Amino acid sequence: MRVHALTRLIAQVSYNTRMLSRKGTVSLSNTNDVSTESSDGTLPALFASSKPTATGDWELTTFATLPPVSSYLGACSRST
Repeated sequence: MRVHALTRLIAQVSYNTRMLSRKGTVSLSNTNDVSTESSDGTLPALFASSKPTATGDWELTTFATLPPVSSYLGACSRST
């Protein structure tokens, strides 16, 4: 039983969530948004080879770090 509890703790990870969405939509995650900045539709530097996905106004929303949880508990959503 003790090994099972330890395995669950090891399998938990903290998540940093950023969501790229159209202006005028609502972006949601498990944590509060900490910043929203205008974007040209290009993904952040992590995806350096990305190209703008479409014309129009975009926003990049960054959410607070999610405390360690199992991966199935991390969630985000976008709504118009």
